[in-house]
Amino acid sequence: MFWTRYQQICEERGEKPHAVLKKLSISSGSAANWKKGVIPNGEILQKIADYFDITTDYLLSDVEISINTKSKSSIFATLKALPQRWASLRKGDNVSNEDIIKITKYCNCEMAFLFNEDIPYKSIEEEYPIDNLKDTDTLHMILNIMDKCANNEMFRILQLQLSRIVLYHVCRVISEELLKDFKMIDTRKLSYIISGEKNKDSTLDYGFNFSDLSAILENFDNIPNYQFMFTGVRENIVDILEQRIK
Repeated sequence: MFWTRYQQICEERGEKPHAVLKKLSISSGSAANWKKGVIPNGEILQKIADYFDITTDYLLSDVEISINTKSKSSIFATLKALPQRWASLRKGDNVSNEDIIKITKYCNCEMAFLFNEDIPYKSIEEEYPIDNLKDTDTLHMILNIMDKCANNEMFRILQLQLSRIVLYHVCRVISEELLKDFKMIDTRKLSYIISGEKNKDSTLDYGFNFSDLSAILENFDNIPNYQFMFTGVRENIVDILEQRIK
């Protein structure tokens, strides 16, 4: 029930549920509806999420949602599509040694780094070997890894360390503070990627997923493409080769 979840978050933040509603100019009648099992509309959810500096996903976590087929068709269509998205996700539990070698070469990192979350990212070569960008298949493989659900600790750490490479390059062009203010990524998950300090909710102790990467790419103009996220190189390999020919 949303009301129970809302009360829990208020208690965690030392706030009174009805006092928060008053601050946000939300009618007290809304609380009465929430107690009956009604879930707020998107605008109110976002207002509450912004107030607590959390995502709407976190606000709705642990909330059992029942779908009313008489509600707006656009909302129903979106919710109805979610099971198809879940079904399309595959578990990630194994990456071959050959693929690991390709990843270390493409991302310019040590192999040991990819499987030890206590090792910080450091590039092997100060200047990225441009010819590595020709291997677009490896970039696609990396994005595929980020889109899977980690089914074991090894795969979880691999995703985490790849996320730290992304964080390293992204924070060269946008500040860490700006990224922390980005509402489309849970701040606690981001904090774990940055610091390694585990959350009370262990489901947040993971790296970026593909949706996170897409959201960053779509919302920050300084991030040109996925290639930049994993290599730090802005230029397209085709443009580089053309310049060499000239």
